[in-house]
Amino acid sequence: MSFKKVAAKIARKGGYSKKAASAILASASRKASAKAKKKNPKLKKVKGKAKRKSALSQSVTRRKPRKAAAVNARLKAGRGKGSKGGFKRK
Repeated sequence: MSFKKVAAKIARKGGYSKKAASAILASASRKASAKAKKKNPKLKKVKGKAKRKSALSQSVTRRKPRKAAAVNARLKAGRGKGSKGGFKRK
């Protein structure tokens, strides 16, 4: 499927405008994993720079910045969000 067709499908199913659907698709294409890009090289053609992936929502990041930093550090190290040695609750 072409970019425009997929964007039109997103717009139709999600009730978004075509411009918003294109932005959603472009963002998802930029955030695609290396494995996905290897399988579908057309994902590499999307211009722009991917924003940093965050493990937690922004609201949690604002309320608990230390926790968010620790989770993001785990993700960066390749240990994932649900690895052993979780956070202690106070």
